[in-house]
Amino acid sequence: MKKGVSPVVAVVLLIAIAVIAAVGVWYWIGAYTSKPNVQTSQKSFTVSGCSTDYSKVLVYNNGGETLSGNVTLYYANGTSTGLHLTLSSLGVGDSAYVGVYNASGASKTLTSGTTYQVVSDEYPFIEFTC
Repeated sequence: MKKGVSPVVAVVLLIAIAVIAAVGVWYWIGAYTSKPNVQTSQKSFTVSGCSTDYSKVLVYNNGGETLSGNVTLYYANGTSTGLHLTLSSLGVGDSAYVGVYNASGASKTLTSGTTYQVVSDEYPFIEFTC
Protein backbone atom coordinates (compact mmCIF):
# COMPACT_ATOMS: atom_id res chain seq x y z
CA MET A 1 0.00 0.00 0.00
CA LYS A 2 1.40 3.33 -1.11
CA LYS A 3 1.00 6.36 1.07
CA GLY A 4 1.45 9.95 -0.08
CA VAL A 5 -0.12 12.68 -2.13
CA SER A 6 -1.47 11.98 -5.59
CA PRO A 7 0.29 13.73 -8.47
CA VAL A 8 -2.78 15.90 -9.27
CA VAL A 9 -3.04 17.20 -5.70
CA ALA A 10 0.71 17.83 -5.65
CA VAL A 11 0.53 19.95 -8.82
CA VAL A 12 -2.40 21.95 -7.48
CA LEU A 13 -0.55 22.59 -4.21
CA LEU A 14 2.61 23.67 -6.05
CA ILE A 15 0.64 26.13 -8.22
CA ALA A 16 -1.16 27.57 -5.18
CA ILE A 17 2.12 28.03 -3.32
CA ALA A 18 3.70 29.72 -6.37
CA VAL A 19 0.77 32.15 -6.74
CA ILE A 20 0.80 33.04 -3.04
CA ALA A 21 4.57 33.60 -3.16
CA ALA A 22 4.26 35.81 -6.26
CA VAL A 23 1.59 37.96 -4.62
CA GLY A 24 3.70 38.30 -1.49
CA VAL A 25 6.77 39.37 -3.49
CA TRP A 26 4.61 41.83 -5.48
CA TYR A 27 3.45 43.59 -2.30
CA TRP A 28 6.89 43.43 -0.71
CA ILE A 29 8.55 45.07 -3.75
CA GLY A 30 5.68 47.57 -4.00
CA ALA A 31 6.41 48.84 -0.51
CA TYR A 32 9.89 49.94 -1.63
CA THR A 33 8.93 51.56 -4.93
CA SER A 34 7.15 54.88 -5.33
CA LYS A 35 3.63 54.54 -6.58
CA PRO A 36 1.77 57.45 -8.16
CA ASN A 37 -0.89 58.94 -5.93
CA VAL A 38 -4.07 58.38 -7.91
CA GLN A 39 -6.86 60.52 -6.61
CA THR A 40 -10.31 60.82 -8.05
CA SER A 41 -11.59 64.33 -8.03
CA GLN A 42 -15.01 65.04 -6.64
CA LYS A 43 -14.79 68.54 -8.11
CA SER A 44 -15.62 68.77 -11.79
CA PHE A 45 -17.34 71.19 -14.12
CA THR A 46 -17.96 71.80 -17.80
CA VAL A 47 -18.21 75.03 -19.74
CA SER A 48 -21.23 75.00 -22.05
CA GLY A 49 -20.82 78.34 -23.78
CA CYS A 50 -20.22 82.05 -23.46
CA SER A 51 -22.52 85.00 -22.87
CA THR A 52 -23.39 87.22 -25.83
CA ASP A 53 -20.80 89.81 -24.79
CA TYR A 54 -18.17 87.08 -24.04
CA SER A 55 -17.54 88.39 -20.52
CA LYS A 56 -19.05 85.29 -18.87
CA VAL A 57 -19.06 81.55 -19.47
CA LEU A 58 -21.83 79.09 -18.64
CA VAL A 59 -20.46 76.64 -16.06
CA TYR A 60 -22.22 73.41 -15.09
CA ASN A 61 -21.14 71.65 -11.87
CA ASN A 62 -21.11 67.94 -12.77
CA GLY A 63 -18.95 66.92 -9.79
CA GLY A 64 -19.82 65.81 -6.29
CA GLU A 65 -18.84 68.98 -4.39
CA THR A 66 -19.71 72.67 -4.38
CA LEU A 67 -17.37 74.69 -6.61
CA SER A 68 -15.52 77.72 -5.27
CA GLY A 69 -12.30 79.60 -5.95
CA ASN A 70 -10.48 80.84 -9.02
CA VAL A 71 -9.29 78.81 -12.02
CA THR A 72 -6.81 80.16 -14.54
CA LEU A 73 -7.56 80.24 -18.26
CA TYR A 74 -4.98 79.30 -20.89
CA TYR A 75 -5.05 79.39 -24.66
CA ALA A 76 -5.23 76.03 -26.45
CA ASN A 77 -1.45 76.14 -27.04
CA GLY A 78 -0.86 76.31 -23.25
CA THR A 79 0.13 79.96 -22.91
CA SER A 80 -1.51 81.97 -20.17
CA THR A 81 -4.29 84.42 -20.98
CA GLY A 82 -3.82 86.31 -17.72
CA LEU A 83 -7.52 85.68 -17.06
CA HIS A 84 -9.41 83.56 -14.57
CA LEU A 85 -12.91 82.39 -13.72
CA THR A 86 -14.25 82.96 -10.23
CA LEU A 87 -16.30 79.96 -9.12
CA SER A 88 -18.35 80.88 -6.08
CA SER A 89 -20.61 78.43 -4.33
CA LEU A 90 -21.93 76.66 -7.42
CA GLY A 91 -23.82 73.70 -5.98
CA VAL A 92 -23.82 70.14 -7.29
CA GLY A 93 -25.90 69.94 -10.49
CA ASP A 94 -26.26 73.74 -10.72
CA SER A 95 -25.24 75.92 -13.63
CA ALA A 96 -24.56 79.65 -13.79
CA TYR A 97 -22.80 82.27 -15.85
CA VAL A 98 -19.38 82.94 -14.29
CA GLY A 99 -17.44 86.14 -14.91
CA VAL A 100 -14.05 86.36 -16.62
CA TYR A 101 -11.54 88.56 -14.77
CA ASN A 102 -7.91 89.60 -14.98
CA ALA A 103 -5.43 89.53 -12.09
CA SER A 104 -6.50 92.95 -10.80
CA GLY A 105 -10.16 91.89 -10.68
CA ALA A 106 -11.37 93.83 -13.73
CA SER A 107 -14.00 92.16 -15.88
CA LYS A 108 -12.62 91.04 -19.27
CA THR A 109 -14.02 89.47 -22.43
CA LEU A 110 -13.01 86.32 -24.27
CA THR A 111 -12.46 86.23 -28.02
CA SER A 112 -15.14 84.59 -30.14
CA GLY A 113 -13.94 81.40 -31.85
CA THR A 114 -10.91 81.01 -29.58
CA THR A 115 -10.31 77.75 -27.73
CA TYR A 116 -9.43 78.04 -24.05
CA GLN A 117 -8.26 75.53 -21.44
CA VAL A 118 -8.68 75.28 -17.70
CA VAL A 119 -5.69 73.44 -16.23
CA SER A 120 -5.77 73.01 -12.47
CA ASP A 121 -4.57 70.65 -9.75
CA GLU A 122 -7.99 70.88 -8.15
CA TYR A 123 -10.15 70.34 -11.24
CA PRO A 124 -9.92 67.97 -14.22
CA PHE A 125 -8.70 69.37 -17.57
CA ILE A 126 -11.37 71.37 -19.43
CA GLU A 127 -11.26 72.78 -22.95
CA PHE A 128 -13.93 75.03 -24.45
CA THR A 129 -14.50 77.43 -27.36
CA CYS A 130 -16.55 80.60 -27.23
